[in-house]
Amino acid sequence: MIKIIEHINNIVSDMDERKFYLSFAGVFVVLLVPILFLIFFTRSSMYSWQARIDEINQKRTTIAAALTRFSRVRKERERVNAKLNKEKTFKIAGYFQEVTESLNISRNLAEEPRTTTARLDKDYTEIILTARLNDLSMQRLVDLLSKISAQELVYTKKLDITKHKGSPPAIDVSITIATLAQTSEVA
Repeated sequence: MIKIIEHINNIVSDMDERKFYLSFAGVFVVLLVPILFLIFFTRSSMYSWQARIDEINQKRTTIAAALTRFSRVRKERERVNAKLNKEKTFKIAGYFQEVTESLNISRNLAEEPRTTTARLDKDYTEIILTARLNDLSMQRLVDLLSKISAQELVYTKKLDITKHKGSPPAIDVSITIATLAQTSEVA
């Protein structure tokens, strides 16, 4: 090792100043160019890996959100199934009749409420009740909606309110409410 250093020292000592600077520049370029290529390829590789990592993280976030949503839906489905199994005899038409009688608004029914069914998926059928009430006060409507929302199995789908043609403070209401039933129970 010492002989190599002495040999290099002899070569450098024998050079004139111009040749020394040219040799030094050549060695510098020979060492610098590979280092620059190494830095360039390392950084470009790093950027491509970072882009892939960002893409994977975005997909991971999307999947995590979907799994959270799926878990919520599954819990809600279990809760609904438990409620439906607990109240297998629930009939929306009977419930609506009880509510209108308890609020003393059954006389305001313009016609007999209509029920229809719509299959939602392989497990559930939606039973829909549509009713029209005339000459109703706003307070009676609020009481009706409050009673309907108190029953977990029933939800309001549509509510149309129009001004009653007779007395000014009264309104006419068209209400659509619904409940779910397990498809096997409806058939």
